[in-house]
Amino acid sequence: MPRAQWAACRPWGSAARALGRSLGAVMFVALAFALPVRVHAAPAPVFPEFPVPLFDTPIQANGYFGDHRSTHFHAGLDLATGGVVGRAIHAPADAELKRVRASGVGYGRSLYYETADGRLLVFGHLDAFAEPVASYVAAIQDSGGAYDQDLWPVAGRFRVKAGEVIGWTGRSGTRGPHLHVEIRRGDMAINPLLSGYTVEDHSTPRIERVTLVPLDLPNASRSAPIVLEFGARDTLAASAAGRLRVIVEALDAESDGSYDVAPWRTQVTNGSEWVRCEFDSVSWATDMAQSDFVYDRGRYTARGKVSLLLGAPEAMRPAVIASSAPAGSEAGVVVLDAQHPLAVLVIDAEDLAGHAARKVVQLRWSGPGARDAAATAAAQLPPRAIVLSGAGAARATVPGYGHVEMPAGTLFEPTNVVLLERAAVQPAGDLAPVGRALEIGPVSTPLAKAIEVALRLPAGLKPAGVGLYLFRDARDGWEYIGATHDATAGTIGGGTRHLGLFSLMRDTRAPRITLAAIPRAIHTAPYPRWAIEAPLADQGSGVDARESYFIVDGRRCPGEWDSVIETLRWRPLRAPSRGSHTVAVVATDRAGNARRTSGVFVLN
Repeated sequence: MPRAQWAACRPWGSAARALGRSLGAVMFVALAFALPVRVHAAPAPVFPEFPVPLFDTPIQANGYFGDHRSTHFHAGLDLATGGVVGRAIHAPADAELKRVRASGVGYGRSLYYETADGRLLVFGHLDAFAEPVASYVAAIQDSGGAYDQDLWPVAGRFRVKAGEVIGWTGRSGTRGPHLHVEIRRGDMAINPLLSGYTVEDHSTPRIERVTLVPLDLPNASRSAPIVLEFGARDTLAASAAGRLRVIVEALDAESDGSYDVAPWRTQVTNGSEWVRCEFDSVSWATDMAQSDFVYDRGRYTARGKVSLLLGAPEAMRPAVIASSAPAGSEAGVVVLDAQHPLAVLVIDAEDLAGHAARKVVQLRWSGPGARDAAATAAAQLPPRAIVLSGAGAARATVPGYGHVEMPAGTLFEPTNVVLLERAAVQPAGDLAPVGRALEIGPVSTPLAKAIEVALRLPAGLKPAGVGLYLFRDARDGWEYIGATHDATAGTIGGGTRHLGLFSLMRDTRAPRITLAAIPRAIHTAPYPRWAIEAPLADQGSGVDARESYFIVDGRRCPGEWDSVIETLRWRPLRAPSRGSHTVAVVATDRAGNARRTSGVFVLN
């Protein structure tokens, strides 16, 4: 048996046999609670605390380092701003501006400052930049008529002293007002609580439930995991058989008191073997995609965004997972069989403030019953299914449909990815289906790299306005993937790290424009807020931010596309002069459909 497959109470084998299995289990559980709850001391800070606080009031966090964010780990802290925009942000130390971005998505308006000790400080979702950076960005936006910018000022151009106001908090690129702060060194994002920031933390983590996934039946187990819910109990018992993977739902509190973030460290110990998830640092270059494997994301649990998979396959050890098993071997698999009839799992969750929680699960072997995994998997495949698996590059061609390409290393571990032919889907919103659909699943399969999906365009149809779309669930609906046209193969495709139902669709209508009432008065303190806004309605490919803009008095002006509230906005650093002005709004979707609406406004 590989060392990484945890022998049930291996160091207790002879003693347990001498005293009997039940007595051995009672002793082990008692010992587990007699040991100190905190597994390890918190690591020493990587960098000292900043000399100046970011805000004039105490900092409260409502999002922590390592949380799951779409397709990556959360790389910083989200700081609460009381549900409002416009809180002044102070430079926490002397620093030089290295980069500034303006975007309607991602980090929105964001600043990147470097300190003398090499920390790169990232501030995201700002409502406005302070001068002179505000004028620098506005001049470039105005010259090209494009809001989205990613700028790298020349060395030494913009420096700040600790305590200076560098901007104001907002909600650009996100839904609720808050400030995202991040600390990097090179490509590494470091937990801000270990590198300069402190936040109040009076909560103790909670271990809610444990899910045991049978590995001997890889397909059947998706509908038959063993879920153990603790409630007020500290110890649970269950029976199982074969090889099991452990998923722990451990939660810590945000500043609003809701428990929906992962603790800094979660560990499972089985005898002399252990595996833990620890959020100290992650690399933007190599580690971020691993979040889709470390977090269950609904593969087996209902709350997959807060359920941690405490284990790893032989070929891949996530950066945030550590284990007593040597590198290159499987980690965190519990084995229950005739030779290992008992296992006691000690589960610990800790935060960086010193709070810790512990739960124990006693597992007994339920007897024979494991079936041949390969035979079970093959029996469950639908007819005419095409299967991609393994760690190497793979390509599958579906006659009459198109093809799917998986680069080497796409799958975190050997897993069947199944392609199924489907009939044409129904129209949805502005989208009209073109040809048949292709289902690729299971939909919750985590991917380390993007796959390329290309579907065949029916003969005689032109590619204009046609794109590849993905349907994962009813909540999100159809998602635009791309419109790469291969004239030789007659296909249209794109890349994605998600699986689901794929179809070619034609976007039949341009976005609808509503020009909102334009304020007649201008208020500039403490920074300009006057704006022209135009809500856009689109139920197709989505708004093309770079090709959607305003024309004011005959001059193209940059439009900020706020996808959260579906509004195109022009907020100039300096508003037009008093009097009457003309305005036109041009809205374009990603399929190339465009619409224009004109109006007149008057400023007092």
